[in-house]
Amino acid sequence: MDKNSKTKDSIIEAAIYLFYMKGYSATSIRDIAGRAGSNSANISYHFQHKQGLLEHCFTNFFEGYLDGLEQIAEQLPRVGAKECLLQYASFCLHYYRENFLLTRLVLREISVDTSLNREVYMTYLSKEKFLLKMILEEGRKRNELRPISIPMFVTKLKAMLNEPFIHSQYFMEVWHIFPNESYFTNAYFTEIETFLQECLFQTMYRAPIELAKA
Repeated sequence: MDKNSKTKDSIIEAAIYLFYMKGYSATSIRDIAGRAGSNSANISYHFQHKQGLLEHCFTNFFEGYLDGLEQIAEQLPRVGAKECLLQYASFCLHYYRENFLLTRLVLREISVDTSLNREVYMTYLSKEKFLLKMILEEGRKRNELRPISIPMFVTKLKAMLNEPFIHSQYFMEVWHIFPNESYFTNAYFTEIETFLQECLFQTMYRAPIELAKA
C-alpha cells in the first residue's frame, strides 16, 4: 500500500470514529486530521470537505451491503426464498459486526432528514427494497412462504437486525450483551431463524378458543 492510500485509510478510520463518538456536526476537519496524524490539506485532496468524507462512509457501507444482498438474491432460482432469507439475516449480522462503528454511524445518521439521506433512500435503499420484495414475492409464488404484508414483514425483520447495533451501548451496559462479538451474532441469528420459521415458513399454531360456559 502506498503512502497516499495509507493516509486516505487513516483519515477514513479517524472520521468514522469521530463521527460516531462526537456526531457529524460536532466533528471538525481539524479533529479528523489530528486523530489521523495528517493535515487538513490531505483531507481536502482526498475528499474535498467533511461532507465528502461522510458521503464516502455511506457509499462504502451501502455498496458492501448491497453487494452481499445481490449475491444472495442471485441464488433465488436455485435455493429458494427460505434459504435466501436465512442467508440475508446471517449476512447482515456478520456485516454489521465486522463494520461495527461504521454500522452504528450509518444507522444513526440515516434517520436524519438530509439531502444526502434522501439520495441514499432513492438509490441504495430503493434497490434493497427491490431485492427483498423479489425474494418474498418469489417465495409466495412457490408456496414456500405464508401470505404476509411485505412492508410490515420487512419492517419487523429490519428492526430485529438493526436494533442491537443502533442501541448497542444499552445492551452492553444494561444486559451485558456485546453485538460486536461473534458469539452474539451466532446466538442472535438462531433467534431470528426462529422468528422466520414461525412468521413465514410454517403454519402458525393457534390455540383452540374455548366457548364461554353458560
